[in-house]
Amino acid sequence: MTTTYSDMNSIERKIKFIYWTKESKLVHLTQQEFADKLNSLDSMGYHRVPYTCNREVYLERNKNYSVKKNDDFYVIYIRESKSYVRYTTDWFDSNKMGNEGSAAAKLVRDKFEELTGSTYKKAFDTVSEEFKRCVPKQFYYTNSKYLNKEMVMSAIDASSHYPANICGRLPDAHTAITKKGTVKPTKEYPFAFYIKSGHCAEYEVFDTHDWLGHPQFGINLFRRGKEDYPLLHINNNDDTTVLMKASEYELTDVYKYFYNIKQTYPHDSSEYKDAKMVLNASIGYFHKHKYTTYKYAHLVAITIGRANQIMLNKANEIGSMFIVHMCVDGIIYLGTKQYGIDDKQMGKFHQEFLGCNTKVSKQNCYIAMKDGKVVKEAHGSFNRFNDGRHITPENITSLDDQYNWVKVDPLKELKDGKETL
Repeated sequence: MTTTYSDMNSIERKIKFIYWTKESKLVHLTQQEFADKLNSLDSMGYHRVPYTCNREVYLERNKNYSVKKNDDFYVIYIRESKSYVRYTTDWFDSNKMGNEGSAAAKLVRDKFEELTGSTYKKAFDTVSEEFKRCVPKQFYYTNSKYLNKEMVMSAIDASSHYPANICGRLPDAHTAITKKGTVKPTKEYPFAFYIKSGHCAEYEVFDTHDWLGHPQFGINLFRRGKEDYPLLHINNNDDTTVLMKASEYELTDVYKYFYNIKQTYPHDSSEYKDAKMVLNASIGYFHKHKYTTYKYAHLVAITIGRANQIMLNKANEIGSMFIVHMCVDGIIYLGTKQYGIDDKQMGKFHQEFLGCNTKVSKQNCYIAMKDGKVVKEAHGSFNRFNDGRHITPENITSLDDQYNWVKVDPLKELKDGKETL
């Protein structure tokens, strides 16, 4: 076989350059572990150099390493023990390890295969990326009239909201049929995906078309403008409908298995941590931004559609004029009436607090207090007080403390006068 000039170039590139994502081991660290790693490298005489893919730079005899910030993560690039390694940490939230989605999705897939003897592909089939347009927007809402005002409020939270709503019947893309125009789902084909407009529906459960007419929340339930996959206004006759039958398989037993573990195992056990990760991170991975491995946007569309409909129904029950704040699975409302149960049950509304002095300043930023003590707080995109203290209930003494919250990068202090973070 003749070796071409192009082949020689390819070989030379592989010799000279490191393909970090393919050739290196990825190690997730907490912020403290990451800081300790940096300090240990410096103490061992390693040199921090600008990031590069040049293989020569990272030869162990050179004792070089690089640090790079990628979105929410810092990454150390180094060669250790004859292997290339990437150490990474989330600079904003030390509890996030970066691989939760893939790890959680794998746990769900493995348990499903164990319980059913089938695979996702056989049970539900995959769908093309255009179905991501049909995945509803998560439910966020704040009533500007009530922001920055101290009032008596209460709150409920839907326990394991998305996991509860992926339970039950699910669409099987093997059965998909395509129809011109806007066609309603039926008992035989209970799932409908409107590919051009971005709507979806489930027979006798929800239809996202109906949300458009809600006078208070309609605008909050759809992506608009420059967001990914914004809702498009398509005439009914011009849309394309994909109908699907229900699969003979469900994920109900899988998610109940992990929910039961979360409810019964000690919080410091690996079983509890894995179960919590599954309940928090697995469903989003079924339609992640890089739509390659888990192509199950049709399952996510139905899950979030059901979840949003439940939140909408509950908000209507409370009375839309009393709603102060909604965030995916939680509702804060005016007054002292109880709408949730005292204990936590999968798919049920739990009463988080009742009749507390509360102030909401913005989306996912609020403090609720009773008898001078913090009952619940959320600090959204903030992670410190402006004096450097961590945001914890112990450090909060007033509802107005939330105006002293800031977003800081604690790892930015880890610079040594050479190549800085």
